[in-house]
Amino acid sequence: MILKKLDDVLLTPDKQVGVKVGINNLKKVKDILGVETLYRPKEQPGVYCIYFEKDDLVYIGQTKNISKEISTLRGGYRLQSSVNEAFKRNSPNVSAYAVIQGPGCIEEEERTKLETFLIKKAGEKSINIKGNPYAKTTSIINDPRIIRPKFIPFTKSWSEFGLSYANLPFPSSGGCIYIFLHKSTGNFYIGESVFSNRRSVIDRHTRYITRSQKYALNGTTVRAVKKYEKIVNNIKEFDSEFFYSSIIHSGVIDKQSSEILEREVRKEASVKYPNRLYNPLSSKEEVIYQNYLARASNLIPPKSISARTKQLPYLPNTFSFPVIVEGKWFESIAEVSKKTGVPLTTVKSRCLSPQFPNYIWLKDISSKNIPLTKDIENRIEEFNEKMIMANDYYSPKTKKTTRMTFDNYYKQQLLKRKNNDNLG
Repeated sequence: MILKKLDDVLLTPDKQVGVKVGINNLKKVKDILGVETLYRPKEQPGVYCIYFEKDDLVYIGQTKNISKEISTLRGGYRLQSSVNEAFKRNSPNVSAYAVIQGPGCIEEEERTKLETFLIKKAGEKSINIKGNPYAKTTSIINDPRIIRPKFIPFTKSWSEFGLSYANLPFPSSGGCIYIFLHKSTGNFYIGESVFSNRRSVIDRHTRYITRSQKYALNGTTVRAVKKYEKIVNNIKEFDSEFFYSSIIHSGVIDKQSSEILEREVRKEASVKYPNRLYNPLSSKEEVIYQNYLARASNLIPPKSISARTKQLPYLPNTFSFPVIVEGKWFESIAEVSKKTGVPLTTVKSRCLSPQFPNYIWLKDISSKNIPLTKDIENRIEEFNEKMIMANDYYSPKTKKTTRMTFDNYYKQQLLKRKNNDNLG
């Protein structure tokens, strides 16, 4: 499908969400993109643009979560030199907008069509490289200061480097966990791929390593290249040769499961081969991995509201979730506030902030690491049972009288269970 005007886009206005924006360079951005309305970004799939005021340029992108994508770009977590440099030049005079967002934008193919259309429409005003006929690229291939890595398929046993990994070819289909190892130092990197295209994996790491050198030479700090700093230093001090192979064939696997498997292998490598792994788990990844293990053992509730809703569809929004503060259990945020004297809103803010790791609200534990002492484990197990009972209670299948509150229902179920245990 060839897009000639915005009306050709299959994403229709009735599927929009968000508040229309009417300030901050709106007329300029609308003129550049040829649109009538822009929206405040939300955690929704769609197409967005970032406006760099000093340069009077835009960057256009599509994603399944606009707010998260924009935060990632602002934080320098992507190896996109044109975007990172634009943020550095223009900050803080940078604005972000959603062009279209909402449930109707779930199809990536449709988002990509609109993204490509808007990039061409913006033309010279866009800093996008892909799909932009006006893009001005600066090649680093011929820069004599940049040393390109050489990736060599490894045909021997990894035991030659003191590693106990299998040496497997990249599979023809399905995913894999792979390794590349610096020939001179024996330091190595472990990664994952859902679609085991060997060439694309090597090309991606070649691109990241060369860009990391460019950022270092330019004095640009980009968080996304932190794990490549040691690789770059090894290349400069020794040589640029790396051996590589697949070490685990993961088969047909989704991205999340592949990342969990990769974290497990990296976690073991950090312990077994200390100081040799280029990409050990970050503190955030440690939290994610530990919570995954706890969740897999049914020790903690589902990590997201959507996952919880899917598992417990009748659990009401008013259901109270416990809080763990400094290892101590409280039945609710209100109880924390009452017993500690900390204002209710402050307690909730601390629970949601990664800056307060010891304030853990079981309703949202995505950025927290739960202290799994025996007492906490027992309490969480009891709470999980309580959630299941609440889901049953509020289910239309459960017959209730007007006097049967959930608290009474819960006590009744516990009493029944206790009696059954005694009979057993």
